[in-house]
Amino acid sequence: MLELRLSTHDVLPSSNNVVKHAIEAGEPQGLVVRTFKQTAGYGRLGRSWVSPEGGLYVSILLRPQVDLRTLPTLGLVVGLALQRTVEGILPAELRSCLRVKWPNDLVWKGGDRQRGVFPKVSGISFERHAGGVCVGVGVNVFRPFGEQAVGGKNVPVYLAEVLEQRLQAAGVPAAVGPEGLVDEQRALILGLCDRFLEELAVVYDQWQEKGMAAFVDEYSRKLCLMDERVMVMDQLDQSVVSGMVQGVDADGRLLLLTDAGVVEPVSSGVVQLA
Repeated sequence: MLELRLSTHDVLPSSNNVVKHAIEAGEPQGLVVRTFKQTAGYGRLGRSWVSPEGGLYVSILLRPQVDLRTLPTLGLVVGLALQRTVEGILPAELRSCLRVKWPNDLVWKGGDRQRGVFPKVSGISFERHAGGVCVGVGVNVFRPFGEQAVGGKNVPVYLAEVLEQRLQAAGVPAAVGPEGLVDEQRALILGLCDRFLEELAVVYDQWQEKGMAAFVDEYSRKLCLMDERVMVMDQLDQSVVSGMVQGVDADGRLLLLTDAGVVEPVSSGVVQLA
């Protein structure tokens, strides 16, 4: 079982950078760096990730013992662990709304389809670095004070607003006030993180033993774009392929049924509704 060592901070420039320095220093896997705010955070492909108080920001140092073909699927497995975690705190009638968006987001099903996006709950970054792996997770928990934008083209959704009635009953504000996070909000963020780390430890061991094949069916069921027509774009926003989403395969590739009737696996790219 993955053994974790927690390091918690009020504010950091970037929790990912702390983990990457630890990798360079030869620290064993299991270091978890979490913070309530980042001043220089970033997400997948190094994109800027604005990280105001109200979110969960956590980075994990891992040194998986798998072959190189399996390694890229770790980001998908982490996303599934996070999906399970958040789904577990939602009312039963809302659990089907929380979906994974290949390859690295959690989104709220029923988002603004006219804009081709779904409201974003969380983003995940995955970096190989100096012989180790840094996994970064950011979750929109409480609405930041002053309507600070969290960045990116996706509209954010905040878990506290989904759970507002429950939080009101417990006396926990759904948004960050001018004085910053209150103790109850901090406790909720840390509790969510603890639940996620427990789930991650379970799936990480299973993934090292069986690979992505152990998660294909569950991941495909929870895809927000399953059976939808999409376009996959490259980093230059150029269309690579389009088709109907059929799920993922054991290599973590998105499977698209093209107009030619061929199922084409896609290894990377940005997915948009066609």
